[in-house]
Amino acid sequence: MLDALSPLSQMPFAEHLGVLLAKAELVPPDDWRAQAALPVGILFLLGGVFMLLRSNLGTRRAYLLQASCFFGFMVFMGAFWAFGVPGSAQYAGPTSLPGQPPGFMEPDWVAFAPDSQVAEMPEYEVVQDFPEGFQPVPADFEGQWDASADEGVDEIINFFATEEAGELTEATWADDPEFTTAVAMAENDRPIVAAQVREIDEDTGEADPEGDSYFAFAFYDPGSPGLPAQMIILLGLIGFVLHVLLLGWDEREERRRRERDLADEEAEDADERVPTPA
Repeated sequence: MLDALSPLSQMPFAEHLGVLLAKAELVPPDDWRAQAALPVGILFLLGGVFMLLRSNLGTRRAYLLQASCFFGFMVFMGAFWAFGVPGSAQYAGPTSLPGQPPGFMEPDWVAFAPDSQVAEMPEYEVVQDFPEGFQPVPADFEGQWDASADEGVDEIINFFATEEAGELTEATWADDPEFTTAVAMAENDRPIVAAQVREIDEDTGEADPEGDSYFAFAFYDPGSPGLPAQMIILLGLIGFVLHVLLLGWDEREERRRRERDLADEEAEDADERVPTPA
């Protein structure tokens, strides 16, 4: 009865899973349990299979066979993460490379001030001529870029927001209702959002017309969310092809060795059948 009344129970599985993932917290990189999970998982998952194969095929053949299966599985998982399946989200796998923070490759808006070094870069020189080159946000902006201009404004609002331990604790700025958000295209074909924000009135919780204000821009970085999965596919293909070739070479060598042993046994039998001269 409770499950039927639950809002989550009415969602499709993929959407339900997305909600759960959105609420999940990232595991700290220095958590010893997270650091031990990978080697322990490899030991239990691959170790038992390797020992079983080794007892029947020998060490070298067991390694080549298991490595071929492992890298083939990597190709499958990389393709699943990169392209998804019907009903699942695309780029559902790793979103960063080793050494990068989680989500480093995901699309994001990057806010910058008019007098910052970013504004002086050739790709973003258009901001120096504001308002020339800017126009109101087109209706098809979100469909064209798969991103909302409001998200860029939110990033500008958070530019000087109050933070504690890297997390936003309270909103201190709000979008200025008297300023119309404008967009322009950078030289690298990335959209730029221009917005003005004002301090929030603590009593009303809205932008204070007489409060301090600042003007800033934000450019959209589409990122490379599919790059980690694509690299997994590439590495998996290389490892799979290499180990399959080595596995074929090992099987041919074993066949030749058996043929030589059989030839030697036949030669010995022939020598034994030759009568010794009296």
